[in-house]
Amino acid sequence: EEPMKTPWIAVVLVSVAGLLPGRVVRGDDNWDCRTVPAGFHYYRGHPAVPGFLNGTVREATIRFDENTVEYACNCSAEPYSGCMLSWNKLWGSTRCGYLHYVHWDSDRFVWRRHVDSSGEPVGDGMIEIAAYAYDNRTKPYSPPNDNLLQPFSTLLAPGTPYKLRMDLAVDQTVYSLQDAATNATMETKTVLHGHTCDKFAEGYSLSLYYGGQCRAPSPVTICYSDESPIPRFEVDFPWQQPKADDAEQDVEKGSIRMDSSTLPTFPE
Repeated sequence: EEPMKTPWIAVVLVSVAGLLPGRVVRGDDNWDCRTVPAGFHYYRGHPAVPGFLNGTVREATIRFDENTVEYACNCSAEPYSGCMLSWNKLWGSTRCGYLHYVHWDSDRFVWRRHVDSSGEPVGDGMIEIAAYAYDNRTKPYSPPNDNLLQPFSTLLAPGTPYKLRMDLAVDQTVYSLQDAATNATMETKTVLHGHTCDKFAEGYSLSLYYGGQCRAPSPVTICYSDESPIPRFEVDFPWQQPKADDAEQDVEKGSIRMDSSTLPTFPE
């Protein structure tokens, strides 16, 4: 495992976490609904400090809003196959240490509106998900990596709760889609990790993020429950505001960047 230095800005950020105002909005049914507004990557109330994890099992229950099958983007900044084919980040975690960079080693579920091979919406009101991982800095895209990017064949319906589970091992992660009511497994994907780090079970939580490079063309909402762990301290970042030139944005901009010359942005 490659060592990683922790700059002073990260130490200060974690130290003041307890002083930040709580902003977790929950309904009577204990769902935490997160909305990415139009023109943004992050959802409102994105945690300033992520939840840190240490264990081989990650679980969360999710429910897509109807607006997740209504968005239509025409953003030209996406450098690959087009913005409707781009995968949005749903939920997951990093690997190989609490402050290990997400684009070095991580596991996430990703999602997009159900589209055909050309990027045109199918029109069935369903959602696609995929297993999406980084391994020793190898990207799951550009070109698509059959191991690190594995679409599920099961389509998800808005308004229906589903349970997501990841079982981590030193050399692989098993992604499971389950029926939230019965815990019955609907489908699994296994990602192999060549980077067999000793601290594979340590990391920080990753949640809803729209993109890719393109920002949300209209609001998208996903609700979360029984998440491990639930973020405790949340604020709205002033640097979430849209910029004029999306083409200059890094792919998946907003990932934790342990560099004192830049503002820290957790965690996608």
